[in-house]
Amino acid sequence: IAYQKMRENDVLKLRVGLLASGREDELIDGIIRSGWRTGFGDEWVRLTGVEWCPDCSTSGRTAAYYDPYVGEKVLGEPDDNRGMLLYEAGDFNERVLRAHKAGLLVGADGVGDRGIDFALDAIEAALAAHPASDHRMRVEHCCHVTPPVLSRLRALSVVNSSATGFMWELGDAYIANRGQGAMRHMWPHRTLIDAGIPAPAHSDFAVCTMNPWTAIHAMVNRETDTGGDLDRTEAITVAEAIRAYTLLGAWSGREEASKGSLEIGKLADLAVLDRDPFTIAPRGLKDVRTAMTLVGGEVRYAA
Repeated sequence: IAYQKMRENDVLKLRVGLLASGREDELIDGIIRSGWRTGFGDEWVRLTGVEWCPDCSTSGRTAAYYDPYVGEKVLGEPDDNRGMLLYEAGDFNERVLRAHKAGLLVGADGVGDRGIDFALDAIEAALAAHPASDHRMRVEHCCHVTPPVLSRLRALSVVNSSATGFMWELGDAYIANRGQGAMRHMWPHRTLIDAGIPAPAHSDFAVCTMNPWTAIHAMVNRETDTGGDLDRTEAITVAEAIRAYTLLGAWSGREEASKGSLEIGKLADLAVLDRDPFTIAPRGLKDVRTAMTLVGGEVRYAA
């Protein structure tokens, strides 16, 4: 309602794709009863799907992993802390299946490898009960992608909706809580791209800044905001990082026909940058700034 009122009053200046909160049972019930499916709305306010958050936070030492946390414990933390999950498997599987059958794109949060497997279990069960060849269901955040997890993502054609914003601002906490060796499989974009697994990027604002350039910097340089080592073997190119934030982001919400690239027939939404990210030194990516933005061909911001 708020977004519709903003549009009616001509104060909505950005296009909005909404993920309905799975924590609001009445909201999801109402959407399903109304027959709303992914894509309901228009180019300004659109329903992308529904999201549940069964997994928690690595920086907060609560995300679900198979191996215990390392480093300094927090007050009240158990000795063998492997994180927690916020749903029972049977209940969660039923929720995902119901939304999937109703035509809603499902995003399920999985941060640690155990949390990702929990999300994948629900997605796998939903696809077994209601097959769909181009479902684009997503594991949101999807940070600790070990080889077994990667194999499941590929086999199920699940999207790795990667919380790349965590890398820059929370990366030091990930290193402290999981150990340096775990960074080999944390946000492993080189491996994901080479395996053909779609991995769009996101900031998880307001947990981290919405600025994509600090995350793009981290994806290319594999370092945190203090210079912490995120393992260079998973570094990707500038073009690959930008694609994760543009075309792959649009594709993951079924909007690739209108967004994600500058092409005739697509929406004239674009940013003009103050420097060329393809020619500057890679360690200057974090300093890229926006000189101008256009939405629908109209200037919305100018530095």
